[in-house]
Amino acid sequence: MTFSKKLHKLINELHLSQSQVAKLTGLSPSAISLYLSGDREPYSDLKKEIAIALGMNENYFLEIVPELAIQNNSVFNVPVCLAAKLMQKNPVWIRKGLQDGRFPWGYAVHTGKWNYWISSKKFQEYTGIVIPVNEVEQEG
Repeated sequence: MTFSKKLHKLINELHLSQSQVAKLTGLSPSAISLYLSGDREPYSDLKKEIAIALGMNENYFLEIVPELAIQNNSVFNVPVCLAAKLMQKNPVWIRKGLQDGRFPWGYAVHTGKWNYWISSKKFQEYTGIVIPVNEVEQEG
């Protein structure tokens, strides 16, 4: 589940408005709006702070449901943002590594703009990180 969807779910469960969430977290209402729309996603440390401010476990937004992992060795493109999230790295770091040919699990091609391919199978083999289906469907 994406950060945006988890935040929506939590706000609904707590019966809070966006402005109340902004006050509780110390963030601007526009930042909360961007997070809810999915246009922006905070870094891991800020996700922890938001979770704590809303009375949740600090890893609430970082937890991934393992039972929905990819099975049957299906190969698909892993979105850069998801790979970054799973590796707890900045997406820029992933893109730069792909552009420089540093990662054996993907590549980048420049045809007017950069295009990225991250092999789900190779990513899991090299990193040991399981890719959850629910994250792929929503990030893709």
